[in-house]
Amino acid sequence: MIRLAIKKDAPYILKLLQEILKHHKEMYPERFNFDSKYGIPEIEALIDEGSIYVYDDDVIKGYVIGWVENDVFFVDDLCVDPTYRSHQVGTQLMHYIIEKSKKDHLLAVDLNVWSKNIGAMKFYTNLGFETLKYTLTYKL
Repeated sequence: MIRLAIKKDAPYILKLLQEILKHHKEMYPERFNFDSKYGIPEIEALIDEGSIYVYDDDVIKGYVIGWVENDVFFVDDLCVDPTYRSHQVGTQLMHYIIEKSKKDHLLAVDLNVWSKNIGAMKFYTNLGFETLKYTLTYKL
């Protein structure tokens, strides 16, 4: 079942955030040289704002962090517990966000994907997402 997160979910959400951070550090160690994107206080604030949805099937199997910006739902983060990957958890979370965004009469669902994260790009493309823009960088 997909539902809004509650404060007691915060420690498990933090654990999943740290899991995704490990993955990002492997791809971009120079950009991900911190311990966590959010701490418990920030996670609890996002929960209070209604910005975190969890897939809860007696255990939280994944989450989506996101919010509405200018008539677009922006997905800041999606993570599925490694134990439950390839079990449609991420797909169900994203379908939930897409359907909710349609019901709320939003224009789109946007997200960012790192260029080295080929698995994520394939996942989102299979859901029907398409490239909107490219961000280029010049390494110093």
